[in-house]
Order: sequence, then C-alpha cells, then structure tokens
Amino acid sequence: MSGIYILETADGYRVTYSEDYYSLFGMFDDNTGKYDPIAKEFKETFGYCFPFTTDTAAIQFAQKISKSISETDDGIMFIKDYKEYTFEELCNG
Repeated sequence: MSGIYILETADGYRVTYSEDYYSLFGMFDDNTGKYDPIAKEFKETFGYCFPFTTDTAAIQFAQKISKSISETDDGIMFIKDYKEYTFEELCNG
C-alpha cells in the first residue's frame, strides 16, 4: 500500500510518503486493543521527518507532497494508533 502518512505521536506529527504501510504494524494485542509498534520500521520511515506541532501544518505539508506524486493507494492518511507514545518511545521499542 502506498500513501502519504501522517504519524501522530505525543510530541508531534511526522509526514512521509511510503509504499510499505503495513510494515509499521506488528501483532495486534487483544488485551490493549492496539498494534505493537515495530521500532525499526518507525525509525526508517519517519526518522528523518520534521516534527510538526499541529495537525493543520502536517496536512498542509502532506498536500504539498501529494502534488509531486501521481497516484497512491491510500491518499493522505493519519496514523493515530500510537499517539500516546513519543516518537523516541516508538523508535526505542
């Protein structure tokens, strides 16, 4: 799946284009009702992204990226599954 993804974390929003959306999600934990984050994938996918402080700024940047990409499967999509973590916590497992 390809798309422009906005990762929402406790410390901001990071935006990137990716063709490997499903690699960000590990096993689903029935006890928490959430997916386990895969630290390596978050580092590789969002590690060099600028952290925006508002969703509006992140969406505006995602729209700029979308103008340079002819087609995606998902368009612009928020990933809100990890918003209780900081980005550093996601990257450290």
